[in-house]
Amino acid sequence: MKKINFISKAALIATFYISLTLLLSPFSFGIMQLRFSEALCILAFFFPEAILGLFIGCLLSNIIAGCGFLDIILGSLATLLSSYLSYKTNNIFLASFYVIFINAICVGSIVAYVAGLPMWIGFISIFISEAIATLCLGIPLGKFLHLVKHK
Repeated sequence: MKKINFISKAALIATFYISLTLLLSPFSFGIMQLRFSEALCILAFFFPEAILGLFIGCLLSNIIAGCGFLDIILGSLATLLSSYLSYKTNNIFLASFYVIFINAICVGSIVAYVAGLPMWIGFISIFISEAIATLCLGIPLGKFLHLVKHK
């Protein structure tokens, strides 16, 4: 029963990630992007099921959207790594730091490479979008869901 519960929660998080990414696809991809679904990455701080759900959600979103091989693999692995590290920390702001910086480095490098831009432009672009999604949307969402879970 515990395994079914874990898989169900992971699948639900993956579904939300995919839905948000594709529903808001004009904002979710490109050099200047704001992937609102990245707000869900903070859920890994509160729920271990989110690690798998976020990874699968990111992977499938990138495949469905027709992203390049680099983004499909490295972008999804960046989400997996940052989610895992977020889960392992005991500080929500450190968890946010992992999400923001790992994605800024990995996805920012991909964006810069594909667009033929300097790496620092890709880094700053993704850093800003991840900070908005994680700090402004993700932390309040995560705290709200955690509060509801413990009522």
